[in-house]
Amino acid sequence: MLVPRHLLDRNPFTLRGGEAKRVSMASVLALDQPAWLLDEPFDYLDSEGVRAVLKLIQYGLSRDKVIIVATANAAYLHFLKPAKVILLSKGSITFEDDLETLTSLLLEEHGVPSTQQLCSV
Repeated sequence: MLVPRHLLDRNPFTLRGGEAKRVSMASVLALDQPAWLLDEPFDYLDSEGVRAVLKLIQYGLSRDKVIIVATANAAYLHFLKPAKVILLSKGSITFEDDLETLTSLLLEEHGVPSTQQLCSV
C-alpha cells in the first residue's frame, strides 16, 4: 500500500527521506497494533505519498484503530478531519476541542503556522 516495489530490495540505510518515511509507515501496518502514534507522517512526502498516508489512516480508522497524529503543520488537519485536536505549547495542553473551534489566531499565538499563512501568496 505504501512501499513501491523498487524499494523492497534496498538497504534501509540508503533510503531518502520520503522513501524511509514510507517504509516506516508500512511497519505500522505490519505490526497491526490497536493504537498508532504517527509523528509528522507527512514530512518528506510528495503529493502521492501524502495521499498514501491519508489512505493508510482511513484504513486504520475503518479497522477501529486509535490513531494519534502529531504534526506542526496545521494545513494537514483539514485532510485528516480529526475527531479531536489537542494543541501543546511548552509541554502543556493549551487547546483541546474539535477542529471547527481551533482558530488561526490560537495557532499563531503558539507558533504554529495557520493554513492561511502556509497557503497565502
